[in-house]
Amino acid sequence: MPLKAILLSGAGIIAAATLGLTIATQSTASPEPNELDKEAMTEMVREILVENPDIIIDALDAYSAQQRQLEEQQMAQIIEQYRPALLSAEHGAAYGANDAERKVVVVELFDYHCTFCKKATNYVRQLPEKDKTIQVIFRELPILREESEIAARHSLAARAQGKYKEYHWAMMGTSGVLTEKRMDNIAKNLGINVKALDSETKTPAVQEAINETLTIAQALNVTGTPTFIILTPEGDFSVVVSGFDQPAIEAAIAEAKTQ
Repeated sequence: MPLKAILLSGAGIIAAATLGLTIATQSTASPEPNELDKEAMTEMVREILVENPDIIIDALDAYSAQQRQLEEQQMAQIIEQYRPALLSAEHGAAYGANDAERKVVVVELFDYHCTFCKKATNYVRQLPEKDKTIQVIFRELPILREESEIAARHSLAARAQGKYKEYHWAMMGTSGVLTEKRMDNIAKNLGINVKALDSETKTPAVQEAINETLTIAQALNVTGTPTFIILTPEGDFSVVVSGFDQPAIEAAIAEAKTQ
């Protein structure tokens, strides 16, 4: 609702309440409401708002709270729709606790050319090391540049050789644009068969992984990376954290563990 509409709505409520009070306290000889001059009513509302500016602030706060609650409800419904996919590493890669031991799942949507994703790398890497009940699921969301999709394809392809995590950490630790030549050099240094890797990047499985993550991101209205989705395997908790907001991530993990 636009600000003007909020103010008019608030003013209307105030005017109605004030008008009712006025009529109730006047004698039977008082004029009917429809006899009141429109300009006088407008002036009365204006005076009330001028004398009580907190009314506007309260109205805006209430509206913002309602919008946040609505957005959270909508987000929860979307996450519930995609929960099986988010809890599965089929179209991503899992790190940390296995499915049987996990209590909290942290899904990271990232781009290899995202500065803040790189800044979050050490923190994300340490999550399952510090807490054995946390499972991290990496989801490739190549949205920043053409090379981002190429990098996403290469990292997903590395799964076939059991080298996803090593390749992921190495590429996250590389500054600048990740060209195919640079990615192949990183792969060689990790003992990855580059020819097999390049062939795997063109498989339907890799394309399906990228497509599904893009679909989930669009449904959740994700417009940037990193984005973290913290949820419990049982389905009783979920929170979306935009950006590398460490306190928010930690608070969400702590709350998830109480469920």
